Amino acid sequence: LPISAALHLVQGDGRTGAVLTAHREIAGVVFTGSTRTGQDIMRRAAGNLKRLTLELGGKNPVIVDVDTDVAKAAKFIADARMVNGGQVCLCPDYVFVPEGKVGEFTDKVIERWTQNFPTVLTNNQYTSTINNKNYERIVGLIDDAVELGATKRQVIPAGEVLPDALARKIPPTLLTGVKAGMKIEEDEVFGPVIVAIPFEDEDDAVTLANDNDFGLHGYVWTRDGERAMRVAKSLRTGSVAINGGTQQNPDAPFGGFKMSGVGRDGGRYGLEAYTELQAITWL
Repeated sequence: LPISAALHLVQGDGRTGAVLTAHREIAGVVFTGSTRTGQDIMRRAAGNLKRLTLELGGKNPVIVDVDTDVAKAAKFIADARMVNGGQVCLCPDYVFVPEGKVGEFTDKVIERWTQNFPTVLTNNQYTSTINNKNYERIVGLIDDAVELGATKRQVIPAGEVLPDALARKIPPTLLTGVKAGMKIEEDEVFGPVIVAIPFEDEDDAVTLANDNDFGLHGYVWTRDGERAMRVAKSLRTGSVAINGGTQQNPDAPFGGFKMSGVGRDGGRYGLEAYTELQAITWL
């Protein structure tokens, strides 16, 4: 078939998507977005047993090993968190740091952000939060954590008042002392906020990272190659990057575990996801 006969562009809002998802002639649905919307799509698709590929929320963990160059890791993590104002599914969300190096790590992150963002409000390279709803949600996550005992460090240039609701700009924020019961401990941030959490040893770090409903992408920073592979294989995430990597290999399968989705995109894996196989036996 020519592409014009096989593909059709339909524009619309969430209601349009809901109608298309439930339509019996549509055999499969691929969706990238929030877990809540993905759950709604799955419910609507169940009536006709559609094939689904859902790439949903990611609360991506980073494990910084005890032997790592903390300054180098902190520089990468600080930069990666701020891509598109933190509004990228692969951005690091919370970082597990050896107990004795949390202070050094947080200082280096703040130092990097201070260097990168001498201005925020008038900086065209500092992305606003996409809408008021998410701006208020992120500010609420920060405020809730602080009210319940977390420590907040923010980079606010001289003469600026942040966060700013009109510009929908939230300053680069680093939280420590985050504990169970705080909303930010459970929810995907999708904004310019990093949470730093101390750990005792490798098993402790892996357990903490896996104790989460999400499992899209993970990061490991270490000089020990054997340990890197061991930790990467232990993480319950659809993909893992070692010593860097916010870019996904286009030929590798991409998708999440748990509440981060079902199915895989990328290379032949994506083609297989959208292909129905037919067996013909000639006797």
